[in-house]
Amino acid sequence: MSWFSSSLIAWLTAEGDVRRYSEALVILRCKYTSRKVLYKLKLVFEIIAHCNTFNECCRDNFGTKTEIEELSTKELIKVIDNCLELGATKFNLSGGEILLVAMSKLKQILEYIQSCGAVGVINTNGRLVTDKLLGEIGHATKQINFGFNSTNPKTNMLMGKYQPNEKYGNYEELILANMDKVNNHNLLLELNILMSALNIPDMEDMAQVINDKKIKRVRANEFTPSRGAKANNELFATTREEYLAGCQKLKTFCPSVEVALKTKEYYENGFSIVTSNGMLIVSKNGVDIPLADLRQDKIDGKAIVEKVGVA
Repeated sequence: MSWFSSSLIAWLTAEGDVRRYSEALVILRCKYTSRKVLYKLKLVFEIIAHCNTFNECCRDNFGTKTEIEELSTKELIKVIDNCLELGATKFNLSGGEILLVAMSKLKQILEYIQSCGAVGVINTNGRLVTDKLLGEIGHATKQINFGFNSTNPKTNMLMGKYQPNEKYGNYEELILANMDKVNNHNLLLELNILMSALNIPDMEDMAQVINDKKIKRVRANEFTPSRGAKANNELFATTREEYLAGCQKLKTFCPSVEVALKTKEYYENGFSIVTSNGMLIVSKNGVDIPLADLRQDKIDGKAIVEKVGVA
């Protein structure tokens, strides 16, 4: 990479702005490679199906007893290449619980994504974050997203965040301490909140955490009864008015924080998921529609995005 290109990235990342960093890398990728971005999909890559909790309100609550196939590093790289052909410039790496992936494997995947001029972001429930892990992968990612829904232990227990026999209050202490670790490694910390009937009353207390931990962006996800979360719709579902009121609380008490509203419609409008066995799917009305097996050597990008509805 030329001195100019290196200087450009250094300038754009001086304030830790991951989105500008992403844009810079995409510009440079177009300059230094022949790859043409023909389509752009919103993409989550579920690298692993296993999880260390069984979150009752999560669409991906596979739990710890899943038999879903998972890919080797070589297969994952092929899937990433096909995602790049579909226009992916940012990979939200998720699960299951992404940090159950072997550290060496996760590091290799992040480094490969970075080498392709794209951005890899870790989406975790926050339990397994350690200084050692952040030291190993910090050079290959600039952002860690924590899923954290409430500071109230009772709420978190009802939402399935506690492990069996875990002491009351330990979960919240652990997550807050691990947020500090991310900040100490100078990585951007973003919060994913699943807004449900149970935790919307806790948003004022959540706002205090957001301010204390210097979180700059929050994704406020409207509860969507799809996949594993379907069975708990009656317990967690909110009206649109209740969801918006909860988001407004965050905006009021965190005026300097970007609160991104992610409604049910957002997740049903071209939002694509790559499952841990390499299948590209899209959810429509709570139903998963398979689009392609991304382990193949060649894919028909045009046909795929026409199925998604974002061509």
